[in-house]
Amino acid sequence: MKIYIIGGTASAKTTEGIEIALFKVTNMAAPFFPVSVVLRMAFPFAVIIIWRKIVFKDTMFKISFWQYVAGMLVFWIFAEKGSRASHGNFGWGNVIASSVLWIWCLIFFVRQWKSEAPTKESPAGAKAKFIVPACLFFWHLAAGSAYYFHVLHNMAGQL
Repeated sequence: MKIYIIGGTASAKTTEGIEIALFKVTNMAAPFFPVSVVLRMAFPFAVIIIWRKIVFKDTMFKISFWQYVAGMLVFWIFAEKGSRASHGNFGWGNVIASSVLWIWCLIFFVRQWKSEAPTKESPAGAKAKFIVPACLFFWHLAAGSAYYFHVLHNMAGQL
């Protein structure tokens, strides 16, 4: 309340507050944010596109999907002013929602794989329906592991 309504931290008034600034914080983190969104959400987007007729019937999917969309809109539209601008605090809703959407899509994908896994005799389209999301998932897993290792390796000298 003190930061956003009164306009300051501690006892001094500062330039802290909230502003409507389209893509301000997003552009601080990624030079071309649409590409980073697609890369971060490639697996869930593939699952959603491939099984769109099924996934939008699930209530939990709809909740997590619309929470993700709302989180993205809040993150893209609002920003903090002053020294807190680069903190990206309006992005936390999106981070949580994208994690929930990821988990839901992974569980859905595994269930679909178990129920209708392609065989050697299956047509190429039926195989691609599973191979493309699986490749995206493992690509994301490898890239995330490499990034995690890189961060931990570079932090070792700071400890």
